[in-house]
Amino acid sequence: MKKLFNKLFGGKTERDTDDVDGGVKKHIDRNAPKIIESTNLTDFSCKFSLTSYFHDGAKDGFDGLFNLSASLSEGKVTGKYVHTRTRAEHVSASFTAGEELLAELEKIIREENVASLNGLETFTSGLPDFYGASLCAEYASGEWIYTSNNQDIELPMSALRRFKSAFDGALKTNNSANVINPALKAAPTVPMEAVEDYDAGWVCECGAVNGKDAKNCSACGKKKEGEPKAECICGLKFYGKLPPFCPCCGEKTEQ
Repeated sequence: MKKLFNKLFGGKTERDTDDVDGGVKKHIDRNAPKIIESTNLTDFSCKFSLTSYFHDGAKDGFDGLFNLSASLSEGKVTGKYVHTRTRAEHVSASFTAGEELLAELEKIIREENVASLNGLETFTSGLPDFYGASLCAEYASGEWIYTSNNQDIELPMSALRRFKSAFDGALKTNNSANVINPALKAAPTVPMEAVEDYDAGWVCECGAVNGKDAKNCSACGKKKEGEPKAECICGLKFYGKLPPFCPCCGEKTEQ
């Protein structure tokens, strides 16, 4: 999918303001197709954040930050499902599925007219996190769709909900699905505001994530003592049992 980015925004672009915090850059690729002829989707990735939206999505798990991807190679679809609700509630799963998953995603893209946003990129400087939505899709024909906004969601909310449902279904029906950090699913929940500097924080033996300046675990009260057993490349330190994947950046940890 990296090859796609070399093709993007080859046409005329528009840019607004500059790189100061709050400044907005808008890129419009005039050559980006708004109609995709192919129905053979081979690569898909979609990232979207619902953290700044107030709705009742929490009732069915449609809240937080999602990162969904699926790719076809040698007749096999490999996918990844990442859902982060709070700093301590992070679930990530890798799986293999049939080509029907990509067929379902292509159907959603077509029915929701996602191609109408092709070639549109909006970037707001100074944001601490990702608050919007991005989508990248590649087809066997060489056609592509790319759209991104790191502040607001321009993709249809109905499409995002359907994307999530498609991945939920793939996980439930595929026996090879592998939830890679189940221990963290059951870990005590720590309020996001308690983790002021998450990237340089630490993980207690109970599984809770704490800010770097916290001397005691905010979940179980245990004091942070001694040297960490491991440290992730993102800076998160582990004082207890090492999970398979880091709850901060998702990188695989050394067991």
